[in-house]
Amino acid sequence: MGWVDDYTLLVTAQVDSKSQFWERKVMRVDVRTGETKELFRQGDLICANPTEKVTGVLVGSQASLYTGNSTDPKPELSFYSWNSWFGKLSTKSSGAEWNSLICKKTKQSDTKVPAIGFLQREIRYLEAKDGYLSISMDQGVVLMKNEKPVATLDAKAAEIAPVPQYLPFRDEYLLSSGRFVMSGSMARPNEAHVTEYPLLTMTSAGRVKREYFRQLFESGGLTVDGITLPYAKGAVIIVSDRPRYGGGIYLNQGGSIKRIWCTNKGNEYDRQCQPVSVSVSPDGCHFAFFSKGSDNLKSPYAYHPTLKILPLCK
Repeated sequence: MGWVDDYTLLVTAQVDSKSQFWERKVMRVDVRTGETKELFRQGDLICANPTEKVTGVLVGSQASLYTGNSTDPKPELSFYSWNSWFGKLSTKSSGAEWNSLICKKTKQSDTKVPAIGFLQREIRYLEAKDGYLSISMDQGVVLMKNEKPVATLDAKAAEIAPVPQYLPFRDEYLLSSGRFVMSGSMARPNEAHVTEYPLLTMTSAGRVKREYFRQLFESGGLTVDGITLPYAKGAVIIVSDRPRYGGGIYLNQGGSIKRIWCTNKGNEYDRQCQPVSVSVSPDGCHFAFFSKGSDNLKSPYAYHPTLKILPLCK
């Protein structure tokens, strides 16, 4: 899934309940009204950039990619621009500088590199106005603008996601989500064991900020592991576990935490409370994810994950 503006989410979904896993469509969701519209009967959302209002979609049947006897033509990666006023996509020329796999402007040599590919390359792309991060063993992580060094980051390459996400509501970049564990520890290659990786963000000037939440959970008597992401008024904390063990989605604001989703067992036996494919809106006020189960006790049993969108700024 991916946002194209504050209120519009594009989502890849199964064509119908009986379709094969490769039979996918792209839907538009208006979070203000709940209205949905099918944009591509056969398609797969690859990336979206709400700042530039562009998106990359793999259009067409994917049967030839997963079956050996399909006569369908291979799907094509197409690049689109989003018009919020008319609520529609229109074909956009990717040009020599656009990477339609990550929806960002890159060097021409990197226009066909997928997101995960930048883990092995010495570069991390930001929005065009802010340049990119250059990574080297000698100089560390350096913010580059107009091919000139601006700042050396207080961060290691291993801490930075392949494609840092711009957060308009903070005017910062999410370098990596946070994570903490209550038992045991974690360790990146050649690093010491820790119980928490901080939520890591960076200003456009290269100032790095680290936010920690494990102690907050521990002080509240919670003994579950969590993943942390920023939103407009604080942080979202995701706990994948059963409700009785503390599973669900929490908000942190002003030094307190509150569980806002998975607050009961719902109607599904042994509800797991495991959000996947999570995404925060550009204004930081809506949180979208897929999951089975619901806080609504009247909701029917769900066999497959469904899209859920939580308002965060009320």
